[in-house]
Amino acid sequence: MVQRVMKKYFVGDHTDVPTQQEPRREEATFSLWARFDTEVAARRALPSPNPDTRETEIRRYLELPNLERHANPVDWWQKEKDNFKRLSQVALKYLVVQGTSVPSERVFSSAGNIISDKRSRLSDKNASMLVFLNANLK
Repeated sequence: MVQRVMKKYFVGDHTDVPTQQEPRREEATFSLWARFDTEVAARRALPSPNPDTRETEIRRYLELPNLERHANPVDWWQKEKDNFKRLSQVALKYLVVQGTSVPSERVFSSAGNIISDKRSRLSDKNASMLVFLNANLK
């Protein structure tokens, strides 16, 4: 095999080598732009989406300009709930979540486990360091 290829290129048998004038077989059968044009034509032939679909609602929302930094997003969603029926329900569900005191309760609970009757001789400084390490090394 290698000898045949070397003979073809070094001895002068160039019958199977493509020249600059001839397009290669791969290029003749596959054209990137022809495929692109086919895809674009197929997408243009699709019917326009129903204005009440989720995809359309999301697309309309993403096309809007950003809300100003000092504006309240909950107020904006309250005003726009008629224009974005589904999105406003989701946004209002998650924007109005109340803050919890779970992290501080967790620290107090771990402090109760660290400072027990068996460790009653711990100094304030060591107990404080152990509570700090327990809370931050997770």
